[in-house]
Amino acid sequence: MKKILVILVLVIAVILGYGYMSTKEDKSVKGNEGVKELKIGEKLAPFTLKDQFDKLHTLSESTKKIIFVFKKDTGHLVRNYLNQQKDNYLQKRDILFVADISKMPAMIREYIAMPDLRKRKYPVLIVYNQELAAKFKNEKEQNKIMIVELDHFIVKNIKFITTEEELKKEID
Repeated sequence: MKKILVILVLVIAVILGYGYMSTKEDKSVKGNEGVKELKIGEKLAPFTLKDQFDKLHTLSESTKKIIFVFKKDTGHLVRNYLNQQKDNYLQKRDILFVADISKMPAMIREYIAMPDLRKRKYPVLIVYNQELAAKFKNEKEQNKIMIVELDHFIVKNIKFITTEEELKKEID
């Protein structure tokens, strides 16, 4: 009987915790309504996202490339490469790194993913909102790393890559 009571209390705690986490305020930064979808030759409206430390980052005219990841495996591939680089590697190259965690369960996001992201020495801009993520994501290629090349907000190229060697070639 005691074991059943303990299990019941744990189940209730998990349900209440999940309910709290899933109803927490959406951390996505508002004002990104100008983003429609990514198309070569079109202007990408400036957007602002928070990084893993809740610091705001805004797409600027000087941004040359954006690395997008939509899946855990591609995020880890980029992480492994960037962890080998010197401080300010992305900033010196005018590159933003954006990770979509919008489909991640709230408890996993808050208690596992975010603490892990906070160990990174480089900024990881976070997409919390599925609606915003859909504006960036190419559904057919979502299992790949997406590199968007920009020239003064104009999308010059979009590449989808799968290896560290390709990543190095695209951002080094």
